[in-house]
Amino acid sequence: MPKIKEEIIAYAAEKELLIDSKAVLLLEEKIDWKNFLEKCIERQIFWINEEAIFNLEQEEKTRKQNPELQSKVEKSLTEEPTVRIEFTAFKPLAKDIEQNYKIMHEYDVTHQSGTQGKVKDFLNYFQQKFLELETLLKKHPSFKPKEIKKMRIVSKNNEVDFIGMVSEKWITKNGHMGIRLEDLESSCIGLVMKDDRKLMKEKELIMPDNVIGVKATKASDELFIIKEIFWPDIPQRSERKIEEDVAIAGVSDIHVGSKLFLEKSFNEFLEWMNGRVESQKELEQLGKIKYLVITGDLCDGIGVYPGQFDELSITDIFEQYRVFEEYMLKIPEYVEVFVIPGNHDAVRNADPQPSLPKKLVPELYKMKNFHFLSSPGWLEIEGMKTVLYHGGSLHDLFSKVSFLSAAEPAKGCVELLRKRDFMTSYGMRKPYVPEKRDFMTIHEEPDLVFLGDHHRRNYAFYRGTTVINNSTFQARTAYQVKLGHIPTPGIIPIINLQTRKISEREFAEPVQVANEYHN
Repeated sequence: MPKIKEEIIAYAAEKELLIDSKAVLLLEEKIDWKNFLEKCIERQIFWINEEAIFNLEQEEKTRKQNPELQSKVEKSLTEEPTVRIEFTAFKPLAKDIEQNYKIMHEYDVTHQSGTQGKVKDFLNYFQQKFLELETLLKKHPSFKPKEIKKMRIVSKNNEVDFIGMVSEKWITKNGHMGIRLEDLESSCIGLVMKDDRKLMKEKELIMPDNVIGVKATKASDELFIIKEIFWPDIPQRSERKIEEDVAIAGVSDIHVGSKLFLEKSFNEFLEWMNGRVESQKELEQLGKIKYLVITGDLCDGIGVYPGQFDELSITDIFEQYRVFEEYMLKIPEYVEVFVIPGNHDAVRNADPQPSLPKKLVPELYKMKNFHFLSSPGWLEIEGMKTVLYHGGSLHDLFSKVSFLSAAEPAKGCVELLRKRDFMTSYGMRKPYVPEKRDFMTIHEEPDLVFLGDHHRRNYAFYRGTTVINNSTFQARTAYQVKLGHIPTPGIIPIINLQTRKISEREFAEPVQVANEYHN
């Protein structure tokens, strides 16, 4: 690296200025670059890019051409402003707090994928899914399930408990709902009577491949009248909180490379992360952010949908990720960043998705504060079990359940928590890989779940779990217009782990701090 470039970068770091690579090249050509940077500081310019250099140069020319104006400007610079925030004095609390996280590699498909897609792989996948969810269902109090084959010795009209995987469901000619249920050895038919309003309300949620517990009355050796349905579910718990006053921020669906990428808003977000804020109160809130989660669709990708090429501003996949890297490298190094892929990213579309490969983002892999996980990906943050999932399976849930929609994705995720499974149903829109281990099952009770994909910030609170669907930095697409889906771009949710309250920061016009949310 040339000596002048080293000096510029070192001086900018000393003055706590943010400077991009193109600005450094421009400053190299200036004899008095140090004086130029001092003038930037005088004018409260702490983000040095091409535009800032151009604007300051134009201002200098105007002053020289108009001495009277120059005098007024110099006078204004000596006057103390009514409100002044020194961005160079930004001392984030989180910078002095030691990071406390643990990636749960046992639940990460990356480097553990070994399926061949054969029949035996599918058989093994569904068997292990059944066994794990069966274990959870057996923990329900007052529920004593037997194997389906053993219910043949039970007398007619007696009550029975059993567990089965849904292989088929239908509405009978009399309006009842029939469900074929299987365990590892046998099968039977469960019938939900049309007059049972409570259970008929649940009928839409019951989908093929769900594992459920059933209390029923035996009608015959093959037919049982269902009286109650149990989901594997997560137990009722109070929210876990920590003593440290630290927070997690969430980002998703950036879509670098798309013509609809909101570049200005995203740059404002990066400036904000580096301390460019509007009030002392906000500065204090920002300083608590120790962790950032990014839940997929980092870039727009290539060939993801028909006609996409015409909607791209960057038509090379490696260039998309190079630009993405440039943005990410502006995030302060004291912030731990956890990244998962989405359906637009250059990994397989089928769930579970492995983490983004090193060849796409080599510079970020060099950074100690960047961590790449699969989708779903599990980790512990400050002792809290946290799941990151892009959220593709929710589309199938919304298509089958009339009272759920992409307008409230977090509400849909609550239903997945009840099922304890991120896989909605095999053979629908979202593809799944029958891995040797079931990475889609929700093995443990999460404290936090972060989603993306649906381009809407949305929250839900369920049995001690906080569900956050992150926002987007892409404008409304033609496809979303066709669906009538309205995204909420540029909104950053921030959850404080000490209080479990959620606040928001919006990077769209008008810029504002939004409401606080909590259970």
